[in-house]
Amino acid sequence: MGAPQESSLVYGRGGRAAERRIDGMSRDDMCVRYQPRIVLLARRLAERLPPTCGLTSEDLAGFGAIGLLEAFDRFDEQRSILFSTFAEYRIRGAMMDALRQNDSFTRYRREMAKRLEDATESLRFELGRGPEPEEVAAQLEVDLATYWHMVDTTRPISYVSIFDEDESEGGGGGGRTMAEVLVGSDGRDPFRALMGQDARLLLKFAIKELPERKRQCVILYYGRGLNLSEIARVFDVTPSRISQVLSAARRDLREMLEDQVALGDFEWTSPGLEDGTL
Repeated sequence: MGAPQESSLVYGRGGRAAERRIDGMSRDDMCVRYQPRIVLLARRLAERLPPTCGLTSEDLAGFGAIGLLEAFDRFDEQRSILFSTFAEYRIRGAMMDALRQNDSFTRYRREMAKRLEDATESLRFELGRGPEPEEVAAQLEVDLATYWHMVDTTRPISYVSIFDEDESEGGGGGGRTMAEVLVGSDGRDPFRALMGQDARLLLKFAIKELPERKRQCVILYYGRGLNLSEIARVFDVTPSRISQVLSAARRDLREMLEDQVALGDFEWTSPGLEDGTL
């Protein structure tokens, strides 16, 4: 576990608490430091929202700023957790709370997810195997670009980053969750099994053991938040190929971690991500 974060109160005359500081930074300092990160997260999230949502990136950034202030006030240095990790959790959580209270977005996302699920399961039954993205797109009567947009829109939003600042754009953590990296097509979420351990460290070690191409794809997708089409352009391949690489990387990571965590002894309740539909 890492060393506790430095957190203190600066006392004025008469011994009255004047201002809390974390890592030597005041609330105002933290607002200045995290403002670019909040704006970036808000813009990324806003790009995935339907036009009917009614919330702009500026609205989401405002909720994110509130989440940052709550993180500053509630941070407990005795928990041996990085403030940047806790702040990221609260910032994203505040944005998601705002979206959950927005009925039109929740309904839109739920309906789209249901369409994807129905099409995937229908093809799985018909073909006797997991369908390819192109087959699901044809079943939905949409082009492949629209299919990937649907996948991105219904994908779970990240709360805790597993990557270092040099691996996630903008610093301060980023990308998607550990559960998203490890969740299997059966819907089982190993993050629950890892809760009592240093899950972040275990998973980082496992990622470093992946073959180079798989490791790069995992970092770009889960660490930097690129979508499948963007990563495909980086490697000059199709989004379908990147989907296959990420699915294989997830399987490899699960196998590596099964030696350290008894995954089969838990009840799994988080929704899974089907292979090929990250």
